[in-house]
Amino acid sequence: MLDVLSDRDRLLRLYRERVAAYQDADDDFRDRWSAWCRMTLEYGGELVVPPLRPEPDLGWLLSDGMEHGPQVRVVSSGGDCHGNVAKLWIDGRIDAIGTGYALFEGLWRQHSWGVGDGGAVLETKWLCERYVGVVLPAGEQTVRFALSNFDGDVNQMLKQRTGRAEEIVQVLRAVRRRRPDGEQSRSTSGAAT
Repeated sequence: MLDVLSDRDRLLRLYRERVAAYQDADDDFRDRWSAWCRMTLEYGGELVVPPLRPEPDLGWLLSDGMEHGPQVRVVSSGGDCHGNVAKLWIDGRIDAIGTGYALFEGLWRQHSWGVGDGGAVLETKWLCERYVGVVLPAGEQTVRFALSNFDGDVNQMLKQRTGRAEEIVQVLRAVRRRRPDGEQSRSTSGAAT
């Protein structure tokens, strides 16, 4: 029992040091992170693992984060959960993308999952005990997530017009129309022509 406590204390110290070292965090980030940890731990588990960089969706997770499941189907794809879910969404195999934190072996870790019929969780790595987070809304936010995590050739996928390619092109065109003339990002220039 003493070894488990010392391991937990060591991890807790490491996680606190990681959060304290965030360079890009705003002044109240640490307080909001602590609130997120308290909220998440109400669902069980021992600790919340902070990501290597400040959680970009922390405000959204605090305001709208909720438990997902309990229906979970595992489709083991290995690799990166964010990339797996991006590919499934681009291919049209899931309805939406859920992102937040998942509980596995006592630790909450940053995680993404597919969302299917009736809000069922589609897990692409291994079965987690619980899932707390948000479902990305259709449109720009989902497309940005999918394209930034997709490990394939985006231009090739768009040219083939498979899966959600047409939906992605429409969102990219809408984003381009909102920008002042000449202000295109490299990642979308030419992709939506």
